[in-house]
Amino acid sequence: MKAAKDYLRNIRNLDVDSHVVVDSKLGRGSFDLLTVFRDKDREIPLANDTSFGVAHAPLSESESIALNVENRVMEEYRNRDKAIGEDMKVMALRERDKIILTIGDAFVSKYVDDYEHYEAAKQRLRDFISGIAESYTSREVNTQVNMADTPDSVYITVTGTSAEMGDDGAAGRGNRCNGLITPNRPISMEGTPGKNPVNHTGKIYNLLADKIANEVVDSVDGIQEVYIKILSEIGRRIDDPKVITAQIVPKSDANPGVAEKKVGRIMDGWLSNITEITEMAVRGELRTF
Repeated sequence: MKAAKDYLRNIRNLDVDSHVVVDSKLGRGSFDLLTVFRDKDREIPLANDTSFGVAHAPLSESESIALNVENRVMEEYRNRDKAIGEDMKVMALRERDKIILTIGDAFVSKYVDDYEHYEAAKQRLRDFISGIAESYTSREVNTQVNMADTPDSVYITVTGTSAEMGDDGAAGRGNRCNGLITPNRPISMEGTPGKNPVNHTGKIYNLLADKIANEVVDSVDGIQEVYIKILSEIGRRIDDPKVITAQIVPKSDANPGVAEKKVGRIMDGWLSNITEITEMAVRGELRTF
């Protein structure tokens, strides 16, 4: 319960102690799944599901903009302007040489005086976001904020998140573990958050695929893009997936044979140390959304 309350305190305008009731309920897993969970005598856990992890690297221009806009607004800009809420969505669309950013942000009512003040705050946010985007691209950037607004209805909340109205989404519906929703890329429909990091391959294999993909593009010459896909089989050791593949898009001057061998060694290295993914997740070193 303490961990849940500590996490909710990221919503700065929510008084967790007086506004929130945290109820803890513990249930017992099914007997069948308990039998494949790691015990003290088993060095490598067995997969508790047949599921898959998918990742790609590097991020495209549009993906980098979407991810860094959200990160920097939350890390930097909301400390400058208290009216900026934590509930923020960024949609990036590239049309030829133009990038359109559609931003949704839940403004905090107690820091907004009137409609003119709200519009001025939106413009300052728009300018900050455009500046970030322009550091990642030479294309024209068009930034739009809270596009459903009218003088009679604007995106104003008490806490800075639409969760106060019960619109809080659910694990598995939103961002992948790289922080993005990428419908034009191969992705897993497994939600990385909310699953145990010991033998739930819906979590572990997404985190693993992301680590492998990024190490490949960082350390193997001649690779333009890589897609990593890992499939588990329930009851099978997690270091021995049913299938693991790397789809490589080489650069024009690459030696595909050399690159494939290096990628294979990276995949084998991570699989042989797969329990490190569990340890990294427990230590909070891996993002899950």
